[in-house]
Amino acid sequence: MINKPKNILLVGNDPDINHVIVNIFENTKWTFFQARNVDQAYDIVCHEHVDMLINDCNVPACNGLTLIQRLKENPQTFHVPIMILTGIMADNEHIKKAFELGAVDFMRKPINKVELNARVVSVLNLFDAHKQQIAGSAAISRGKKPNFTKRIGLLEKNDV
Repeated sequence: MINKPKNILLVGNDPDINHVIVNIFENTKWTFFQARNVDQAYDIVCHEHVDMLINDCNVPACNGLTLIQRLKENPQTFHVPIMILTGIMADNEHIKKAFELGAVDFMRKPINKVELNARVVSVLNLFDAHKQQIAGSAAISRGKKPNFTKRIGLLEKNDV
């Protein structure tokens, strides 16, 4: 489990689903924002630090894909990982389009708590590792040497 505070945006119009998701992660230091429509979601992502977005495809005034496209076209928001959560019987073309637009994961309802937990933690870990890699590359380009001894020690400690 990730011990660092995270900000997760839940986009959907079903408060029961949002409640279930928040309860799955009740033992974390995470903050959950909730948006009921595309405009609210977009506003939150633009004005708050959001580490991940879980997007219910049945959001009013949006089929889920529109929000992904809007966020991925904006240089300020394109980096936010988006998971699609849907109760509709999405066909393969819908799933394909979501991934083409930039979704990083897709899960159908009803929610399996263990699976959702594993998927969210995995996405957050991958994006944290990516951010660290970018920061390391930026430091090297500024002439700073990365601390390889510390990194090797961490890898050995974790049996990697």
